[in-house]
Amino acid sequence: MKRLIPLLLLLALLCGCTRAPETIQVVPTAPVESPIQPPAQGPTQSPAEPQAPSQTAGGFRVYTDASQYTPFALPQPKYTRLSDGPLPDFRPGDYGAVLPYAGTPLFSANGGYASYPVGYNWGFCDDRGRILTDPTYVDVQPLCTEQDMMGQPLPGSSLPIWQVTRPYGVTRMVDEEYNYTYYEGKMVHGLVAMDGSFATEVKYVQIQPYRDCIVLREDWTTPDFTVIDLQGKPLVYGSRLLPPGTEWVNVDYGEGLLLLEYQVSGGEDVCRFYDLQGRQVLGPYRWAYPFSDGYACVRVEDGNYGFVDPTGNWLIPPDLQDAEPFREGIAPIEQDGVAMLIDTRGNPLVRHPGMSCYRDENGLYRFNDRDNYTQYFYDRSGRLVEGVSDVSGWWSSWGDGLLRLSEDDGLRLVDTETGFRSDLIAGMEYAWRSCAIVDGTWTRGYLTSAWREEGSLEAFLPAGATQTLPLAATAPTDPGCHCMAGELYDLKTGDRLWMGYFSGGTWVYHDDGTPALPGPVRGRQLLAVGGLVRVISDYACTYYDSRGSVVFCWPLDTAMAD
Repeated sequence: MKRLIPLLLLLALLCGCTRAPETIQVVPTAPVESPIQPPAQGPTQSPAEPQAPSQTAGGFRVYTDASQYTPFALPQPKYTRLSDGPLPDFRPGDYGAVLPYAGTPLFSANGGYASYPVGYNWGFCDDRGRILTDPTYVDVQPLCTEQDMMGQPLPGSSLPIWQVTRPYGVTRMVDEEYNYTYYEGKMVHGLVAMDGSFATEVKYVQIQPYRDCIVLREDWTTPDFTVIDLQGKPLVYGSRLLPPGTEWVNVDYGEGLLLLEYQVSGGEDVCRFYDLQGRQVLGPYRWAYPFSDGYACVRVEDGNYGFVDPTGNWLIPPDLQDAEPFREGIAPIEQDGVAMLIDTRGNPLVRHPGMSCYRDENGLYRFNDRDNYTQYFYDRSGRLVEGVSDVSGWWSSWGDGLLRLSEDDGLRLVDTETGFRSDLIAGMEYAWRSCAIVDGTWTRGYLTSAWREEGSLEAFLPAGATQTLPLAATAPTDPGCHCMAGELYDLKTGDRLWMGYFSGGTWVYHDDGTPALPGPVRGRQLLAVGGLVRVISDYACTYYDSRGSVVFCWPLDTAMAD
């Protein structure tokens, strides 16, 4: 019997740790310990203030003291509720800042052996740690006008609005065996202002954001749509603009004018421009691009292109064989067998007879010969990028201004923003702009990598250098080269942050090398909003302020089933 006592005690302990059915609790706002804490041993002290970086000849030198942080402990919840009852829908109010938090994990099956989190149900809290809605949305994303190739907002493209998503008219499917939850059917969307000033119903099948208005579509079976401003005020109703019998419509916008492309039953496609009071301004045209840089590129009945201003005056009459709209004061055109770049006064900047020209996804202008090989690259200001052509190899661009030429024995780079050209980077296949702390000094450059059977090979190339530096796996406070592998933009301020993933956690720095947080945090799914940093780990969704203090913390249970 004595031999069974330890076993019985262990079983009692395990039973006491069994998780009770999930309930939403009201948690007091009493101070809780942050995962970034002073050491447990010795006298209890307040966390030391992070030391300010000092300026050195090579840039900022980082002095974050990692010794003041303890090993990781499970986070404690920190939140209160706006009210005691259910909070299914967001209601506008004076909340300061409205922030999305990950509530309930969604799991997927892993080859039939284990389940793992693939997403979350989402709710909203504010910057005082109050829960504004329960986790009732299946997705919350920042509303932005432009995205990169990974679907992330480009700098300066985020609007002060969240887009929320819910299932509608669908069946929620649950695989009981593997704890796998998914939906069959369609999703509908809505909007929530980041300051809490307005919210729409969650009922739209499409939301198209622009710089100063948003187009909402409620149903694909009708051509109707609604245009609202960035404060949620309705401006234009499509049903009042479109003629009877309209079968479908595409809506675009630029510089204060809506562009409607639609088709009336039995007719041809028509393009017209309207202002935000619903008055027709220009058209009809066979095809048109939205206004940009003061002009619209339009196509007329004979198939030629021209550029027109909002009053109907032609900058260039419609006698061009091909054209694209202005971007940053430059447009590519073709006229009488000559490819050109022109400025907004219609003056030619570059001429290449016998070629075609277009703007690629990287914002570069490519002049192609008749065999479709790119002979010349021009940057966004119309300057020739020297020594780069498809004849010497395919130069790939990912929308970041960095050209990459893959060769059998390595990689070459041309940075079209800084003019830097690398030598051959032996053994590497990929590269991204990045920053690193090299022996304590903040350094700009490029993270290079290659796939190998034994794992990924990575190295850092400082801007202007000829050789790469091996990366250190320790904390960035130790000597060596510590690369910031990811970049992050604050959705409100537009400031760029850099993230480094190390064994001790994720470190976050400003673009000048100063720490954005005083120490490492656990987790990699980061979001920056108005100076706060959200971190999602296996254990919690947490918002930190610049001092590393916890503003909001919602624990997550993502234990895997073996």
